[in-house]
Formats: sequence, structure tokens, C-alpha cells
Amino acid sequence: MILLKTAINALKDNIIANLLTAIQLVASLFITAVMISSIMIRYEYYKPLKDVFQSNGIFCKFTMMANDTYTEEMNINHFIQNEEILQHLSGAEEVISCNSIMLYLTDDPDQLVNNYSYDDQLIERYQPELEEGRWLNTSAYADELEVVISENCYGYDLGDSIPLSFFDFPDSTLAEGRVVGILKDGAKIPGGFSASTGAYNYNQFYCPYYCDIEEIPVLLFSSDYIANLDAAHNIHQGLYSSVIITYPDGTDVSVIQEDQKKLRALGCSFSMLLKELEINNQNYLLEQFYQLFPIIAVLVILIIVSSVSSSALATKRRLKQYTIFYMLGLQWKHCVYINLLQSVLIAAVSLWLFIISIVAAQNTDIQGHITIINCGEVWLGLIGITVLYLMISMIMPIIIIGKSTPKQILTTKI
Repeated sequence: MILLKTAINALKDNIIANLLTAIQLVASLFITAVMISSIMIRYEYYKPLKDVFQSNGIFCKFTMMANDTYTEEMNINHFIQNEEILQHLSGAEEVISCNSIMLYLTDDPDQLVNNYSYDDQLIERYQPELEEGRWLNTSAYADELEVVISENCYGYDLGDSIPLSFFDFPDSTLAEGRVVGILKDGAKIPGGFSASTGAYNYNQFYCPYYCDIEEIPVLLFSSDYIANLDAAHNIHQGLYSSVIITYPDGTDVSVIQEDQKKLRALGCSFSMLLKELEINNQNYLLEQFYQLFPIIAVLVILIIVSSVSSSALATKRRLKQYTIFYMLGLQWKHCVYINLLQSVLIAAVSLWLFIISIVAAQNTDIQGHITIINCGEVWLGLIGITVLYLMISMIMPIIIIGKSTPKQILTTKI
């Protein structure tokens, strides 16, 4: 307790210098959080489907309707479904798909909407950012037709019912969807045709949805729930945009490549092997890391240099004070502990100021330009920077105090 009180009093004696050190550490923590968040934001869209991307299969983009030259039964009102594509391909095991449904709002058919439906596996694996509410339940847990809707000018809000009519020529099925979540504007959702710059990677599985750009809202559903909604009518949900077709381990690549050729006739506008996509994924992630690594490296160097310099100057200023402590009964190592406690207090104040500044930034325009996410990796980085600061700040005190004696300090002009 005496050491702690002594450390607090020493901090008060040099409050300006210590405050500058704390601000410097806050800046370091802030840059660290931004850098790690930038990396993790890129990784969070890869992680949900990581094992799928690393398996055997095909990544493809589907248009609205299938090419009617493939089979006679296909026509302009028919676009291919999961079950059909498995029948046409050799040895395909599973389809993870984004689907589109032919529907309109029965309370006002002139109100146009985009819509996507996702199978249970995709709903479990990925949740887009929501403004409020929750993500869709899988078909096994949903007791009603759930809808996640984007921001809209139609007046639909959380908890509202949306009257819907699903087309299945020549009939239609009426239903009501309950809004359980509001999509955050600009959130990335599976589906949509995002423009590709450079090699295709996992980012092309998603597309950011901006209501102002699209001009109409989007409705998101569970395709498995809709499939059971009215079995008699068999509501048609066709593959649209991002689709992944997987094959069992050990499937010969020639079989997959042969199926890849068939996809064009089934309405596929683009396809590539998952193995090729995964190479692009890894290259993209490494490229993003290499772009940010120099900034992180420079940050660490600055922390080392500034911590060593500031701790050396502070120790030099306090040598005579430490000598007085020694003469009053403290051991020489206790002086090192006092210096450590001062650094710990500065680090604690810096963390507190950092958290306060982040909370305050959430209510300003800064939030839209700088993103810091709350995840374990970011906190590990912050802890790492803090520990590095504490370790480095102790080097010079140990060297300076360890090489000096009370007599030398008292007889030396500092």
C-alpha cells in the first residue's frame, strides 16, 4: 500500500508529462484497434463458410431463370431449384444457395420489393448486420413466416405483418410474414450481383444492400420454411446469384469440371472450382494483411522508442527521490516496483480514456469513417500493446537504478 501511495504521489508531481504519456498510449491503442478491426472485418465474411470454401465443389452465380434449351419442361416462368440441380449434376452432394421468389405485396401490388430466401444451413452460418430485432430462425424453430426487411419507405417496422402473394403459375399462395429484424443499411447479405474487381474471392458471395441505391427494399426469408408453407402449391424458389455446390471428399476433379460445363445451360452466368476460389481467398487475406502490417510494425517501433525514452527521462528525474526512499528504509528493488506501479496506473488511465473516446465516437460522424469492432482479437491486441508498454517502460529503470548506488546519485549532479 505504501508503494502504491508513493507511486500516486510521484504521478501527481509530474502530472503534465504523465498525461502526455497517457495520451500517447491512447493513440497507440486506438490505431491498434483500428488495424486489427480492419483485418477482422475482412475475415468475418470468410469465416462462416471457411470449411465449405476449402471443400470440393463449385462456386457459381445464377441468373433469374434457367435456359429453356436444356430441358423441354423449362420455360420462362421456371428457374431451377436445389433438388433439380442435384438431379442434373453427377455426384453433387449439397447446394448452399440464395434463392429468389416470385411474389408481390398483396396490400399494394405497386410496391416493388427485392427478395432472397436462404436455406437453414446458410441462416445458421451467417447473420448480416441488423439495425434492430433479430436474425431469421431456421425452419425447425420458426412458428410463423419470418421476414427480415431493409430500411423502407413503405412503413413496415419491427413486429409488423406483411401480406404476401407467392406466384406458382397458374396459381398463387397467400401468406403473412412477420418482421423480426430490420437490416442495417449497407449490410452485406448473401445474394445480389456485386461488381468484381480483380480475381473472384469470398466477397463475391455477398453484396452490400443500400436501400437508396436499390430504390426498393429487400425481404429476406427462410427457403426451407417457405418450402413447407404450402406443399400443395409448391412455391417456387429458384437459384439466384450466389450458389455453392459441394461434392464428397475424394470426388475426381474431372467429374466436377464436367458438371461445371453443364451449369451454363441451367442458368449459371459464372462458375469456378472451390479450390480455385480458396486460392483467391488466401491471396486476398494475405494481401490485406501485408497492406496493414507496415502500419502495425511502425506503431510497435514507436511504442518501444517512446516508452524507453519517457521511462528513462522519468527515472533520471526521480533518482534523487528514489535515493531518499532508500535512505528511509525501502530496498533498491522497491524503487523499481514504484516505477512499475506508475506505469500500470498510466496504462489503466489510458485504457479508461480509450474506452470513453470510443463510446463518445459512436454518437458522432466519426463512427461512419472509422470502424472498431468488439471481438477477442481486438482485445488481445490492446492487451498486447499495454503489456508491451509496461515491459518496455521497465527496461530503463532497471538498468539505471541497477547500475547506480545511493552514494553515486547523491554525489553526482543530475
